[in-house]
Amino acid sequence: MQPQPAPLPPGFQLHPENPQFMWNPTTNEVRPVPAPGAPPAPAGYGPGPDSPAGSWGPPQAQGQSQWGSPHAQPQQQWGAPHAQPQQQWGAAPPPGNPWHPGPAGHATGHDDTAVDPTSWLGMSLVDSVRWTLRKYATFSGRSSRSEYWYFFLFNLLVSIAAIAMDNVLFGTLNGGSGPIDLLTSLALFIPGIAVTARRLHDTGRSGWWMLLPLTIIGIIPYLIWVCSEGSREHNRYGLPVAQGPPGT
Repeated sequence: MQPQPAPLPPGFQLHPENPQFMWNPTTNEVRPVPAPGAPPAPAGYGPGPDSPAGSWGPPQAQGQSQWGSPHAQPQQQWGAPHAQPQQQWGAAPPPGNPWHPGPAGHATGHDDTAVDPTSWLGMSLVDSVRWTLRKYATFSGRSSRSEYWYFFLFNLLVSIAAIAMDNVLFGTLNGGSGPIDLLTSLALFIPGIAVTARRLHDTGRSGWWMLLPLTIIGIIPYLIWVCSEGSREHNRYGLPVAQGPPGT
């Protein structure tokens, strides 16, 4: 005995072109025909998205396309080719980030040939003193080894001369520092720590590492750092020092 066809939901009729589907002329909705012997669909229910023809799932969400409807608008799927591109982890950031490492290891957004014209390798004593005093309280940027060590030498020579003058004028040889030595030390203190910070920046380190010698055991690594050649590429502290005086 052939099973009786399942009754169609109210408003539906067999599709005129494919009898395996039923069609609602009012809503233009198309559904698979229920399997023979299947119970009638509860009110407001339709076939589920992964259900075979004749099974019934929860009601469709308001405004969503119906399963099997040839007129449903295509919905954008996650990962679909037409989806808006999303920035992935590790992907290059949008233009305008000058410190993102580029393929050659340089900072994108900068001219790789640009250098700091206020410091260069092989600075003379005069150039070192002139530029260090001009950048009196500038703690940003980078400084070459010659700029740092020549200013250190200048500071030492000034201190020796000041102590000698104090001894001649005030007789302070056995009494500690005199007024001239005190004034020169105060005047050169800020540019001295500023050039030290820039020297550490040139090696890729924070200027706060200048406090390391206070631990006594940190004197040796500190001396190694300030004696080391700086990077010839951009780093987070600024442009590299020039390889020679401006114009060469």
